[in-house]
Amino acid sequence: MGKAISLHFQKSWLCSSCFQKPSLRFCRRLSSVMASDFSVISNGDSNGNVNPNPQPNQQRTYQVVVAATQDWGIGKDGQLPWRLPTDLKFFKEITEKTSDPGKKNAIVMGRKTWESIPLQYRPLSGRLNVVLTRSGSFDIATAENVVICGSINSALELLASSPYSLSIEKVFVIGGGQIFRYFFVLKCTFLHLLCSFLFM
Repeated sequence: MGKAISLHFQKSWLCSSCFQKPSLRFCRRLSSVMASDFSVISNGDSNGNVNPNPQPNQQRTYQVVVAATQDWGIGKDGQLPWRLPTDLKFFKEITEKTSDPGKKNAIVMGRKTWESIPLQYRPLSGRLNVVLTRSGSFDIATAENVVICGSINSALELLASSPYSLSIEKVFVIGGGQIFRYFFVLKCTFLHLLCSFLFM
């Protein structure tokens, strides 16, 4: 058997609301995303930054960070398709970096994605962790830097309201599949794609 060689790349693309029908195979439409125009109709600019004068009932824009295989798989048995140090470093840098040192970013995830994070890394440090769940009995051991929301809309509305509208610079959606399907038909402004191709 030959040696495994991994071809890896990372891309960040402007994203539009061109995804009319949610699909697990959303990555197949990336070519149309790259060619599409987009408009921001929310409490932020094209980088997902907050508007200093938010209007009532507006929502935050957000960016999506997703790791995908060559066949556009995003996970297996509750885990990432692979674990590469460069991916983890890229994820940490892009979701932690802010232009204002007095602010931090928020990461939005579903309950299963939260539970897939090793206990010693929960919550992900330096960011506000927003966990989406419909379970009324769901409990998180720590309340520091963690917010629980019952729906995607309530999460975006919460992040567009005080105090988060002033303290959160950017919002990143990090999974899982059901969350991605929903967010791609809303106000995604950037897509950060991590892909690895394994050749034997």
